Amino acid sequence: MPIRTRRAVLIAAGLAAGLGAGLVSPLAAAQEPDPPEAEASGPPALTSLRLARTVRAQRGHARFLVGIRTSVAAQIIIRVSAASSGELLKTVQASESHPAGRAYFLVDATDDDGFQLPSGAYRVEVQATSETTGTSEPVRSSFRLRLARGRGRFDAYTIPLWKVLTRTSGLSGTGQLVAVVAPRGAAAKAGIRRGDVLVSLNGRPIDSPGSLVAAQRALPAGREVPVVVTRAGERLELRMTPPPDWETAPSYDRSLRVATRRDPKSLALAAAAVRERIEADEAESAERLLAGWPRSWRASAVGHLLAGEMLTAEGRHKPALGAYNRARKRDPNIEAASFGRGVALAALKRPGDSVGAFGAAERLDPKDAAAAAFRAYVLLRIDRGEEAVQAAQRSIRIDPRYADAHLPHGIAQLALENRAAGVRGLRTGLLLLDDEERAARLIARHLEPTDP
Repeated sequence: MPIRTRRAVLIAAGLAAGLGAGLVSPLAAAQEPDPPEAEASGPPALTSLRLARTVRAQRGHARFLVGIRTSVAAQIIIRVSAASSGELLKTVQASESHPAGRAYFLVDATDDDGFQLPSGAYRVEVQATSETTGTSEPVRSSFRLRLARGRGRFDAYTIPLWKVLTRTSGLSGTGQLVAVVAPRGAAAKAGIRRGDVLVSLNGRPIDSPGSLVAAQRALPAGREVPVVVTRAGERLELRMTPPPDWETAPSYDRSLRVATRRDPKSLALAAAAVRERIEADEAESAERLLAGWPRSWRASAVGHLLAGEMLTAEGRHKPALGAYNRARKRDPNIEAASFGRGVALAALKRPGDSVGAFGAAERLDPKDAAAAAFRAYVLLRIDRGEEAVQAAQRSIRIDPRYADAHLPHGIAQLALENRAAGVRGLRTGLLLLDDEERAARLIARHLEPTDP
């Protein structure tokens, strides 16, 4: 399940603008086209089954790649069975016929009811069927699934301590302000309260928005971890047992509405309420909240930033860019405004300027894996492959669990004709990617043509 981040909408908008697609590699473009298929005289023939012998993944995020070569265009069927009993657990059938040649499929390690397969040994069977020539003989292989502890969720809604918020709230220092906690959730049971400032999560300092995202992605489920907050200037060391992230995420809307009614003069709470609505894909609700702000709040850096994020969510990138520019003019240190500018400029087909915007976001928050990764994507657009590799490597160092750190690294390596490194990067990123449709596009555009 994707992590709920402070830039969830901006990242989604960047991917929608094509930043996550990368470029077709020269290796793929240089390949000779396949010769015309001879008229088939028999059923499809399957060869060259590719499947990792061991699949290691976090519980709740386990998936594996199946590669196969088909002699003619055909629909691929994949069946997963328990190795010991032979019980059929999962069937995956491609919705469309796949052209002759290499085909790859990203398969969730779940059964047909959507439940996680436990650690153990499994058998995979692949067949191909053609409406005109029949069904192939099955091709089989086995793998062992090894699951690590699942990912936990920090079930409180936080917002960065931007300069205008520290000035209006009387807080100081770095960290994330806890706007609300999930009622009866793990954070509440640990003693975390609204108004606390989160400064450390499971031993990781939370000194920037990017550091919080990386810490959340590394948070173990069901295991007690230390959490450090400050409250009224006092440092408190608490213990929390995060719930697994495959459980339904809490909604903070009601808690934020109650909190803002109780403290209507808190700009921090008002900003959290607007941002939560944007991230929940409720742009109209966010717009109503923002319209009700005092004029001084709307004219602040935070007001312009949230207006930019709301416009981005609506796909209105040109006015969004203006809002981000105004936010940066009032507070040049708001990293989210630079990141938003990068997304808007990329969507407006200004990749050179977008590179600079994402670079500014990196400098403001060196622990932001997304800024480095999206800079890599834009560098690919303007054929600066070596720089793209370097940016992607920085992103991987910051957060090795982030799919969009590995994906541009793989695409950039392919662009530089480093086939082995490119395929490794693509495979790693695909196994971390939660978006099935996007994974299918990346496989078709990059992996299949370069890993024949």
